[in-house]
Amino acid sequence: MNRKAAEILNNLTVTAKKLWRRDKVFVISGGIIFLVLLIWLMIPRSDQRIGLAAEQVMTLADRVRTHYRAKPSYWGLDTALAVASGIVPAEMLNNGRIVNALGQDVHLGTGENADTVMPGSSGFDVVYPGIVKSACIGLLSYRFTKRQELGLKAVTVVNDRQIVFSWGGENPLPADIQKAREICKGKNSLIWSFE
Repeated sequence: MNRKAAEILNNLTVTAKKLWRRDKVFVISGGIIFLVLLIWLMIPRSDQRIGLAAEQVMTLADRVRTHYRAKPSYWGLDTALAVASGIVPAEMLNNGRIVNALGQDVHLGTGENADTVMPGSSGFDVVYPGIVKSACIGLLSYRFTKRQELGLKAVTVVNDRQIVFSWGGENPLPADIQKAREICKGKNSLIWSFE
C-alpha cells in the first residue's frame, strides 16, 4: 500500500473508533432511558391499585357466595378456611396470607377482627385493615357496578370512630368522595359487609 492510502485508512480507522465510542454512549444512554420509561409505565399507579383492590373485594365476595351456594349459611368462614378451601384467587395469595393490590392483608369472616362466621349467620365481611387515608378515600368512594352492589349491605370505616355507610340513611352508599375525605384518617380498617 502506498503511504497516502495507508494514511487515509488510518484516518478512517480513527474516525470509525471515535464514532463507535460516541454511538456506544448514545446506544447505552438510549437503552437506559428506554428501560426507565418502561419501568415507569409498568408500575401501577396508586389509583389503579386502589381500583384493583376494590374489585378484589367483589371477587372475594363472589367466590365466597359460590363456595357457600348450597349451604344454609356462611358458618365456618374465616381467613384460614378461605385460603385452605381455594376460595381466594391465587394472585391474592402470598405465603398463606391474603393480600390485596395495595400489598395489604385481607381478612374474611365477621366484624373488624374477621372472626369465624357462626351458625345461622346470613352474612360475612371482607376486611382491609391498616389502610392509609388516600387509599381509604379511593376505596370508600369507589363506584361498583349495579350487579356488584346487589349483595353489598354496608361498608364500615373504623379509625378513631366507626362510621357505617349503607343504602340510604345518614351515610348512604355509594359514598361521596367529600364525605370519604372527612371520614378517613391516617390508618383505617374498611369492612365490606355482604349477604
